[in-house]
Amino acid sequence: NHLPFAFFYCTDRSWNPYYADPIVRGRLEAVLRFWCNMQNDDGRFSEYKPEGWNLPATAFATKFMGQTLALLADGPPIDPYLHQRVIAADRAAIMATLTRDDLYRSGRFFSNQFSNVWGGAAAYVALFDDDEVRSLLEQRIRDSMNDFQSPAGYFYEANGPDWAYNMGTHHSNLRMAWHYLVGTETGDLLEEKERRWFEWLAWNAPM
Repeated sequence: NHLPFAFFYCTDRSWNPYYADPIVRGRLEAVLRFWCNMQNDDGRFSEYKPEGWNLPATAFATKFMGQTLALLADGPPIDPYLHQRVIAADRAAIMATLTRDDLYRSGRFFSNQFSNVWGGAAAYVALFDDDEVRSLLEQRIRDSMNDFQSPAGYFYEANGPDWAYNMGTHHSNLRMAWHYLVGTETGDLLEEKERRWFEWLAWNAPM
C-alpha cells in the first residue's frame, strides 16, 4: 500500500487535500520502513509465509516500488536516509530477480510473475541511469522471447495458456514497461511479444 500513499502525498492537484500532508508522510514512511525490513539479505521478498522468499513477492515488489520511487522523485520530500534505503532495497530486489537462476526458472513456468520486473527495472533505470541494471534487463527480455512465450504466441502459465493471467497481469506488466522502453531496441522486443500474442489471440478468441 506504499503506492497509494505515495500517490496522494506526491500528487499536486486541486482535488487532492493530502499533497505534502505531514500525516500522510508519516504513514508513508512507516510503510516504507516496514517494507525494507521485510526483505531478505539477498534481495528477495516473502509473500505466502514468513521468510518464504519467492519470485512473485520479489518481482511484484519491483513493479510497484518503481512507481513509488518515480512519484517521490518529483514530489515533496521524505526522510532522506529512508529514501536512500528504499532505493537500495528496490535495486537489490531487481538484481535478485534478474540474476538468480531459481527465480528465472520459476518465471519460465509462471511468466506473469517474472515480467513484473520489466516495468520495475525500467522505472529504476529511468530514475538512476544504472548501466548494470539496464544491461541485465535487456538481456533477460531477450532470453524471455522464447523462454516465457510459446511458439504459438501465448505466455506460459503452468506450461500452457491462461486467459486471465495473459490478458490481465502480464499485459499490465508490459504496459508499464512500454511506458519506459518505447522507442528503444528493447521496446521493439516488447512490440514483437505483443504481435505474437495478438496473432495467437486472433486465432483462438472466436473458438
